Amino acid sequence: NRILNFASVTENGLALNYESLDFPSLTEEVLGTFSPQLEAIHGEVTWDRKKDSPNFPGDRTHIKNVIYNLIENAIKYSVEQVTLQIQTGSNSRNCRLIKAKLR
Repeated sequence: NRILNFASVTENGLALNYESLDFPSLTEEVLGTFSPQLEAIHGEVTWDRKKDSPNFPGDRTHIKNVIYNLIENAIKYSVEQVTLQIQTGSNSRNCRLIKAKLR
């Protein structure tokens, strides 16, 4: 469903609703949806959250879908107990980054 939402377009292209977004807060919001799933498989999350990440313009729904899909795939394709390591921050070009790694 989330991929279909992302692929929805209007006659003029992809419909984007830009607003100022806080990347760590979005990530935290999405992670909250996975709490029951992670508890059921005895998974855990470690998070290196950079406090200095400035807000950025983006479409809230689409950015959340990207984060959701990244975390969902990390859980879905793990073969052992999941320890998800997440890093959020920005690089020297002020791009927002999220890394998810399985241990």
